[in-house]
Amino acid sequence: MHKKVGWFIVAIWVILSGMIFVWLQQYGLPLLFVYVDAFVASTLTIALLWIGLLLTRPYPTNAGACMYSSFIGVIVGLVVWYVDRSVLRLAFGSDERILSFVSQSSFARMVISVLIQTWASTLAYLWRQNKRLNEQLMQMSDASSMRRDAELFKLRNQLQPHFLYNSLNSVNALIFLDPNKAQEMIGKLSDFLRKAVKQESEEALLFSDELNRIQAYLEIEIIRFGDRLHIVFDCVEIEKAMIPPFLLQPLLENAVKFGLYGQTGQVQISFSAKFSEGNLIVTISNPFDAEFRPPKGTGFGLEGINRRLYLLYGRTDLLITTQVDHTFVTQIKIPQNHAQSYIDR
Repeated sequence: MHKKVGWFIVAIWVILSGMIFVWLQQYGLPLLFVYVDAFVASTLTIALLWIGLLLTRPYPTNAGACMYSSFIGVIVGLVVWYVDRSVLRLAFGSDERILSFVSQSSFARMVISVLIQTWASTLAYLWRQNKRLNEQLMQMSDASSMRRDAELFKLRNQLQPHFLYNSLNSVNALIFLDPNKAQEMIGKLSDFLRKAVKQESEEALLFSDELNRIQAYLEIEIIRFGDRLHIVFDCVEIEKAMIPPFLLQPLLENAVKFGLYGQTGQVQISFSAKFSEGNLIVTISNPFDAEFRPPKGTGFGLEGINRRLYLLYGRTDLLITTQVDHTFVTQIKIPQNHAQSYIDR
């Protein structure tokens, strides 16, 4: 970094010297004077420009900082003009033509010197302000990202306690009524929890992996409810789609809970998935009793899923629920371009 800055300063010095050299040659002045004047003026300008930038750096507050930078530029510019004029008079004091030229060009030199130094000081101040602002924005972005990740972690890891409680209660009851089923249910529950823990740290995973975990969950529910619960899957050639983990289970829990609520016969729950316009669309439908159904929007887990979808994709239209006759339909859309970029991060 310092090496690049050094080369940049050298380049500015060469350009400035060349400009002064070309300007002085137009007046037919002695070549020695032209070389000396170009060297002294450019060297003083660069050296005192650096000093001026150092003087503007420690200004403690933003209030009046731009004015302070301009003031430093004016002072340094006047110093450059005065020292340059003094050196030229001292070196070429015996040449009346050169002294006359220095006197005649004195005002122009002063104005140019002040403008250069003031411009540089102000530009340096604005650059530092921009850098400080970018750092603040970066800190705010990092803080916002940390809060977002923390909330996502909390939402993603809220494995509903009632599912575990109900499963354990069912195991407790089956131990006396049907020990073999109780043993089978414990094995299924163990497999489900093992898969859940394995996927806990994933930010996104293949739909096929999420589907395997969902089927493990539903096998437990089928043991609990027996022939009353019938699940129909329709997921063709979408195994490679990406999906955030633990996103669909609350919807299925909702479907099982309210699909069986108030029902005595067999209940069919449909689970389908398809691609449409760059989205993975998952649809879950279950029957419900309108008299016992809670008001729309109060279904368990829907608010948490909506919030999680918003944090992941910045959209509020990805979860849709509808009621058709005696069927409750939940549809969730997963943008695949976002899901892929999220898993690649």
